[in-house]
Amino acid sequence: MHNIRDIGIGTGTTCTGSDQRRLDRLLRGAAVRLTRFPTLALLGAGCAVAFLAALLLRPAACPRIVRVYFERAGGGVVKVGQLLATRYDLLPPAYCEELARLLDGLRPVPAERIRGRVEASLGRRVEELFAEFEDEPLGTASLAQVHGAVLRSGEPVVVKVLKPGVARLVTMDMWFVRAVARLLDRVPPFMDLRIGTAARELSRLAVAELDLEREATHLSFFHTALAGDELPHHAPAPYRHLCSAEVLTMERINGVTVRQILSALHHDDRERLTAWAQRGITAQGVARLVFRSVLEQSTRHRMFNADPHPSNLIVSDGGRLNWIDFGLVGWMDERQWSLQLRLRRAFVRGEVHGAYRLFLESVGPLPGRDLRSFEAEMKEAIRSYIVAARDPGTPMNRRSTGAFLMSTLGALRRHRLPMSTDVMQLYRAILVADMVMLRLDPGIDWLSEMDDFLVRYVAEQTQETIRAGAQDPSGLAALLSAPSTMTAGWEWLDLRLLLGPERAAPPPPSAANELAHGLVRLVLLTGLAALAAVLALAVGLVTAPGWPVAVWVTDHWVRALTLLAATNVVLRQWARRFVG
Repeated sequence: MHNIRDIGIGTGTTCTGSDQRRLDRLLRGAAVRLTRFPTLALLGAGCAVAFLAALLLRPAACPRIVRVYFERAGGGVVKVGQLLATRYDLLPPAYCEELARLLDGLRPVPAERIRGRVEASLGRRVEELFAEFEDEPLGTASLAQVHGAVLRSGEPVVVKVLKPGVARLVTMDMWFVRAVARLLDRVPPFMDLRIGTAARELSRLAVAELDLEREATHLSFFHTALAGDELPHHAPAPYRHLCSAEVLTMERINGVTVRQILSALHHDDRERLTAWAQRGITAQGVARLVFRSVLEQSTRHRMFNADPHPSNLIVSDGGRLNWIDFGLVGWMDERQWSLQLRLRRAFVRGEVHGAYRLFLESVGPLPGRDLRSFEAEMKEAIRSYIVAARDPGTPMNRRSTGAFLMSTLGALRRHRLPMSTDVMQLYRAILVADMVMLRLDPGIDWLSEMDDFLVRYVAEQTQETIRAGAQDPSGLAALLSAPSTMTAGWEWLDLRLLLGPERAAPPPPSAANELAHGLVRLVLLTGLAALAAVLALAVGLVTAPGWPVAVWVTDHWVRALTLLAATNVVLRQWARRFVG
C-alpha cells in the first residue's frame, strides 16, 4: 500500500519534499475552510436571531450580542470587530464602545508555541538570541502576543510575536467577510451603505497588521521624529537585527498606562494618584501631552499613530508619554493637509457654507444623489460648534473637537454616506485623543494649548524658510514659499484666537476701521520696504560675490518683494487685531 506521501498527484511520479509540504498545506487549508466557513455562518445565524429578538424586546443588549459574535468567531473576524470599534461613521457610539472591549482580555497562546515561532522566524534558538525570555506574556491581542526579554548585551526589550497560524486564518476570514459584504450589497436595505467598500478597507488594514517588519519601519520613523522636537513624547527603538515579518523586538518601556490612570480617576483612588504624582505623573500633565503629541504628529510630521488607545500609551517617571504600538499609522498628503487648513479658516470666518463644502471635499467622493437634508444637518452642526466654541459659558465637552466630530460622523452614518479609511483614521485619532484628554482633565484649556503650539510652529516654519533662502544663493524658490507658509500658519492661528472663549464674533468693518487699517499698513510697510531692500542687499553681498550685476539686482530685488509680500500677510493680521 502506498500513502499520499509516496505518490504524485495524477502523474504517478514521486513527490519531492517541497511538493509534499505544499500538498500538506493545501490539504490543511482545505480542511480548515470546510470547517471554518460553516462555523462562522452558523454562529452568525444564531447571533442574528438573538439580535433581532433583542431589538424587539431589549434594544440595549444589541451591542453586547454583536461583540459576543466577534469574540466567539475569533481569528481574523475578531480583528474586524476591533477595527469596527474605531468606525463611528458606520456604527452608533454604543456599538463602538462595546466592540472596544475586544481589545483586551484575549486568551494567551502557550509559551512553547511562541518560542517555536521566534526560532522559525529568526533562524536561531531563543537561548542564543536572548539572555532571558519571559514565558508569561505581557499582553495578548487578536493577532500577536507580547513577551518581555533581555538581550545578551543586557538591554531589556519587548518581543511582539504573531500568533502561529494567524496569517492563514486572517486571510481566510477576510475572504469570508468580503463575500458576506458583497452579498449584503445586493440586498435593498443595505445597498446604499457600501458595505463591500468598507469590508475591503477593513480587510486591507487587518492584512497590513500581519507584517511586523512594516511596523518596525513605522517604529523607527517615529522614534527619530518624536525625538526631534521639544515635547516629552517617545516611541521605542526597534532592534532591526531581531525583527522579521513575524517578530518585532523593541525597547522596553516601564511606567503607568493611561488606562490605569483613567481607572484610578474613575474609582477616585487617591492613594495611587498621589504615588504617581510623586513620580511626576499627573492626569492633567498627561492630558496636555496626549493633545500636544497628536498635534505634533499630524501637523509637523503629517504621519500619526492612528490608534491612541489608552492601553497603547505608557507614561514613564518624569511624565514622558510613550507610544508603544504602531500597527495602525495614518498620514496626510499635501491635498488633505491643505483642506484641513482651509476648513479651519472657514470656521474662523464663520463661513458655514464654505466649511460644509470643504468638509465634503475632504471626506472623499460622495454618491450623486440629493444631499439637501444632509447639508441642512451638517450646517446646523457647524453653526452650533462655532457658537459653542465662542461662548465661555458652554461646557467643555460641547466645545471640544471630539463632540463636533461625533455629530459629524453621526450625520454621515444616518444618511448612509461613506468616508475613506485614510480620512477616518485622522478623525478617529483626533476623536479618541480628545476623549482621553477630557477624561483625564475635563477642565483643560485646549484652546490655549492650541494657540501655544501654533505660535511656536509658525515661528519655526518661517525661520527655517528664511534661513534656507539666506544660506542658498539660488534658493529663491525656498524664499518664495515664505508667504504661503506664513499665510497657512496665520490661518491656523486665527482659528483658535478668534474661537477662544474670550473672543466674540468680529463686528463688520466700518469705514473708519478700514481707513485706520490702511494707514497702519502704509506706515509700517514704508519702513519695512527699506529694511527688506537692505536685507536683500546684505544677503547678496554675503552669498553672491562676483555675480553679474543685472542677475544679482534682479534676483535680490525679487527677494525683497517676496519679503514684502510675507510682511504684508503679517501686518494684515496685526492691523486687524490692534485697530479692529
